Amino acid sequence: MIKQADPVRAPVALAAVPALRGAVEAAQLELLANPFDEMVVNRVLVHLAGALRPVREQLVEMAEAQPGGPVATVLAHLGTAYARAAADQTGAAVAGVFTAAAAVKGL
Repeated sequence: MIKQADPVRAPVALAAVPALRGAVEAAQLELLANPFDEMVVNRVLVHLAGALRPVREQLVEMAEAQPGGPVATVLAHLGTAYARAAADQTGAAVAGVFTAAAAVKGL
């Protein structure tokens, strides 16, 4: 049986990529000004999570559908950024966001 595309979810999934790109690029720009200020880094990561919350499910589905694809790569780098921030490794958290920003250009 061929699975039909869900006409309601398809536009939402398409909207998830620009949301991811915009949120990551905005986070990168904000971090460029204060890359080693722990409070700024934490605030940026909280805002990034909030910006992606509406499309999180679609991003996860896209990453699961293509585990080595660009969305999965960006989400993996963001996961690293959050893990490093939680471990009080501010510089490594910033590097994770910057790496995600480089990867997001491939979307």
